[in-house]
Amino acid sequence: MAFDIYNDDSLRISDPMISNYLEMLGAVDLPSSDRNYLYTEEDFREWISELNCS
Repeated sequence: MAFDIYNDDSLRISDPMISNYLEMLGAVDLPSSDRNYLYTEEDFREWISELNCS
């Protein structure tokens, strides 16, 4: 699962913004109760937009 990469103790991420996005990306393959996956393409577009404004 994608979240296993985020939980890798050998990765040292000190930037809180990057850590936050990596945590969200770690959950991209988690199922949702009302759709196939927890996050949608719209979520990804919003994250990219936020990153471009940073």
